[in-house]
Amino acid sequence: MPGGDKNENTLCTPDPMGQRKIVGNVDAYFIKYMKQLHELFSN
Repeated sequence: MPGGDKNENTLCTPDPMGQRKIVGNVDAYFIKYMKQLHELFSN
């Protein structure tokens, strides 16, 4: 099962060599992810 966030159209694909590739708009997703972490740790 791939990781990532299907709602934001950003997925992480598995690789047979153990490497993962992030597919989608990573820059936009990273900003949203960091905002979510900030909210979790600041409440």
